[in-house]
Amino acid sequence: MDHGRSILVLGRMPRGAEPETHRPAGPWCFVEQEEFFPAWDRRFVFPPEPLAEVPAMERACRRAKAL
Repeated sequence: MDHGRSILVLGRMPRGAEPETHRPAGPWCFVEQEEFFPAWDRRFVFPPEPLAEVPAMERACRRAKAL
């Protein structure tokens, strides 16, 4: 029983992983794994790009400089 928990995958996606139980950190998790995960780009959900918006990137830069 998994109690609704998900596994965050940072590296290579393990064979047999399912979208219901595994969360890829990005598309790189499927490099050289395409044959094991047909339609991986449509089946799995990816987090949004953290710095895709210019205002968010500018805030992050200001905060980093303040350190």
